[in-house]
Amino acid sequence: MYDASAHGPRSFDPVALGHHETDAWAAYYCHEWDLSDRWVSGGCDRADPLLAAERRALVASCSSLLDTVAWVGDRRS
Repeated sequence: MYDASAHGPRSFDPVALGHHETDAWAAYYCHEWDLSDRWVSGGCDRADPLLAAERRALVASCSSLLDTVAWVGDRRS
């Protein structure tokens, strides 16, 4: 059961957060590589929907990373 009182600001662990974030990004990039590998295995057809899916995934990833960098920068100011 989740205990909100045990997860307040005083229990914040930046190292643990970094590990969780790294795991999440690694899982996301594995998904992107899977799209790329499947597209290459399929012959690299530019009309293949996998290429469009990979492009969307990469744009979303880059956008998320830029949002995170901006969010961190705002908190350092």
